[in-house]
Amino acid sequence: MTKRKRTRGSPDIGIILSAGGLLVIGLMMVYSATFDWSFQQHGRSFEIAFRQVMWAGIGLVALIALTFVPYELWQDAAVPIMGGTLVLLVLVLLMGDKRFGAQRSFWNGSVHPGELSKLTMVIYIAAWLSSKGDQIRDISYGFIPFGVLIGLVTGLIVAQPDLGTAVLVGLTSLAVFFFAGAEVFQLAAGGVVSLLTFLVLVSRFPHASKRVDEWMQVWRDPQMAGHHMQQTLIALGSGGAFGVGLGQGQQKLGYLPTPHTDAIFAVLGEETGLVG
Repeated sequence: MTKRKRTRGSPDIGIILSAGGLLVIGLMMVYSATFDWSFQQHGRSFEIAFRQVMWAGIGLVALIALTFVPYELWQDAAVPIMGGTLVLLVLVLLMGDKRFGAQRSFWNGSVHPGELSKLTMVIYIAAWLSSKGDQIRDISYGFIPFGVLIGLVTGLIVAQPDLGTAVLVGLTSLAVFFFAGAEVFQLAAGGVVSLLTFLVLVSRFPHASKRVDEWMQVWRDPQMAGHHMQQTLIALGSGGAFGVGLGQGQQKLGYLPTPHTDAIFAVLGEETGLVG
């Protein structure tokens, strides 16, 4: 029996349900992690979560609008989008806001070019690889230009510095390269080079080295780990297999630093457990 060809532009229900479920869970956890902090800072327990809901609403409207844009248009616009992102990555190094020891954003932390680059790289690399066809398996036509592009973008992000975003952009780009039909040898070589580069960069940035050392300390002797890591372990341990219940976590009440951002995973682990 032959499968019926899916009509062009039909929605992918699986992706919609997955994204919708993650959005709902995310909004629930943001509220759970911030209601106490929000009340103490603003006098309203829903203040911080409301901003997240507002931006989620804006994002949904944008998502629906973009479903009407033909993918060929993204392919045609890939080069200008990539160029604009590179310009923003350079400008943020020259005139961006300095926050928490890094220079990554504009307008008091509202716009992060590094975050934009995650989407830009998917669009540009997909368009670039589709134009190359089977040539991506050629070292000179595929792997080397790909490596130069990734190195340029991640290098600008590392200079902010933002190693986490740089690693995520690199891994996402390698995934797209793989699904486009790249040779396993090329991916392995790229992975080795990326790992070595990451280790060198970590050794050159004190804050990155400190974070890696704190993470390693957890495995050596958890009691000697830093405050943030200890509170995270307490939260995860308290959650056990099934959690203490939504909204019932205690570590977010002044123990975990920035529970709705850096420590949101610990709050999720405490309240929903390993299963959650």
